[in-house]
Amino acid sequence: MLLGLCLRNYQSLEHLELGLTRAVWERALAAGASAAELDSLSRLQELTVLIGRNASGKSSVLGSLGLLSALMRHDLPYATNACDPDGFAGLLRHGSREPLEIEVLLSLPGLSRPVCYRIAIRADAEGRPRLASENLALLPGARTDGSGRTVLEMGEDGGFCELSGEARQSLDAGDRKRALLPLVGRLTGEGLPRAVLAELSSWYFCRFLEDAPGAGMRLDASRHERQGPHHRLNETASNIPNVIAWYERRSPALWRKIQERIAAVHPAGRRLREDWLKGSLSAAEERFLALLLLLEDPDPRPLLLIENPDSGLYHDSVTSLGDELRRYGLRHEQSQIIMSTHNPVLLESFAPREVWVLSRGAGDRALQASALPLVAELYEEGIGMAAIWYAGHLEDPATDTRGEPDATS
Repeated sequence: MLLGLCLRNYQSLEHLELGLTRAVWERALAAGASAAELDSLSRLQELTVLIGRNASGKSSVLGSLGLLSALMRHDLPYATNACDPDGFAGLLRHGSREPLEIEVLLSLPGLSRPVCYRIAIRADAEGRPRLASENLALLPGARTDGSGRTVLEMGEDGGFCELSGEARQSLDAGDRKRALLPLVGRLTGEGLPRAVLAELSSWYFCRFLEDAPGAGMRLDASRHERQGPHHRLNETASNIPNVIAWYERRSPALWRKIQERIAAVHPAGRRLREDWLKGSLSAAEERFLALLLLLEDPDPRPLLLIENPDSGLYHDSVTSLGDELRRYGLRHEQSQIIMSTHNPVLLESFAPREVWVLSRGAGDRALQASALPLVAELYEEGIGMAAIWYAGHLEDPATDTRGEPDATS
């Protein structure tokens, strides 16, 4: 599970820390924190929602995690071009001469301490992305939990890695067109690199909500029949008929159950296949049903990244979506959803500890809603998050701009 991240020089963000970061963990250790105190540090939850004014960095946070996952499957040029139409130039903060850096803190099964992975990417003389540095480390814990160790390190002059059961091996810098973790993880039959690679490469960035309504989601029957059954949705959800075909052929009983669950939320659930192929659903219905199908995946991904899942939905559908997100979290305790919204109706489904407020001002900031004045107290009194938001309590006190014109997206 993702506990937190730190971004540097990513799009408009110069330096943003969200959730539990390596710096916060190490400061707590230096102050003599116990294991219980370390466990109480603020971190991202199984369900996490990002809110904030336009241009506060919500899309950048989700996009950076999508980029990190793509880097585990593709080389740097391909991944950066897939994540931004302008390639690496569109991802590196304008005017920055420092590398773009993504650092994540992970909690993995069987480990009592977090794992930190960091990758920094710079532009070469022609503006192409090249690996600047990379680090994978098991962080130290409280006194009884053991010391930390670095498993992978790469800098400008080369580095090293530790393969399972083997001594530390030196690594050559190479052409720097790829991250090293995918290579080391695939060479390792087990161990930390393999586990981290499996986690990061399985993240799912939901891209079928990014484009114009309905873009890329309507298929003709002949094309999907030629492609054959697909086990899982792709990132644009353009293969929904193929996924339905997989269920119908491989697990018809499971498909009937999924249809029943979707139909309980949306009337189109029972006629999903026919209406989808006929193109008789609205764009908002298509996106909503694609989300419901994603949430019914019997083999869930470790992390779903969803930007504005409520886009275009009527208020009762937004409420149903919030309920389904909560049920997904209860059914799959090892899976996580991080999403953004501008919709108070959807926010009503979340608790203060699950909400993070992003803001821009003197610097890039992310605050857990439960840490804002009065929010936890109002919520405990039974006041919902929508009313708390409408009352203006979900604003960063250091950068509260109420009464001023809103920034553009």
